[in-house]
Amino acid sequence: MLFVGGIFATAPDIQWLPLLAIGLATNLVVPVLFFPLSKTVWVALDLYFNPPQGEPSPR
Repeated sequence: MLFVGGIFATAPDIQWLPLLAIGLATNLVVPVLFFPLSKTVWVALDLYFNPPQGEPSPR
């Protein structure tokens, strides 16, 4: 999304090197930063929809 926005912002004269460098940096950093939160949300959803067997549901 940021990459496409950068293309539209610099439309007639696109500077590819800075745009690609920023895109590469965000594609390397953002997944590493949001992995713990993402994993926590998916595990919570899994536990909500598939509670452990033999225990009462938290509802």
